[in-house]
Amino acid sequence: MSPFYRLVRALILWLARVLFRLEHIGRQNIPPEGGCLLVSNHASNLDPPLVAVGVPRACHTLAKRELFDLPVLGWAIRRLYAHPIDRAGVDRRALKECIDTLKAGNVLLLFPEGTRTRNGELQPAKAGAAMIALLADVPIVPVYIDGTYEALPRGKTWPCLRKVRVYYGSPFRACEVLFHSVDKREAYDALAQEMMRRINQLRLAAIDLKA
Repeated sequence: MSPFYRLVRALILWLARVLFRLEHIGRQNIPPEGGCLLVSNHASNLDPPLVAVGVPRACHTLAKRELFDLPVLGWAIRRLYAHPIDRAGVDRRALKECIDTLKAGNVLLLFPEGTRTRNGELQPAKAGAAMIALLADVPIVPVYIDGTYEALPRGKTWPCLRKVRVYYGSPFRACEVLFHSVDKREAYDALAQEMMRRINQLRLAAIDLKA
């Protein structure tokens, strides 16, 4: 981690603990070294920073390409290991950058659903995260973030003070899911579904914890 990343991470962590009583559960499941792909549900704009600050290593993420053109914010997010993505279509340059980031031994956070939920429920996964996981061939850690939908859902500007917990599940690899040779498209779909299945398992565990 760079000194700037450490400083911003510490500030976000402190604020999140004060405002949202933030807890991170299962951080030991994140590999201590080597490339690692975190795949999380997506309920709020709070998700990327609140997931990332629980990672004991620098956590790379994706951000809208237009944000990088803003004078101060663009400078900052580059130093927070954000990578630009064009959300208007398939951004092959961003896909390659994600794969290279993982192959270089870094942690990368992605949201397989592609966009924030409108109702708090899990959405079907798109193929992008699965494609990256297969081509990079790194451990995949499912993540479920609970409480951010209540704290700051789509359409809201200011957050409410709600309890937030982030669950990091056991890592797995694509080869554990794809037992036989299949068409690439089928492989991406199968792995994407498995990502969401494991995220849902963490969701059910979160419900049991609150019961």
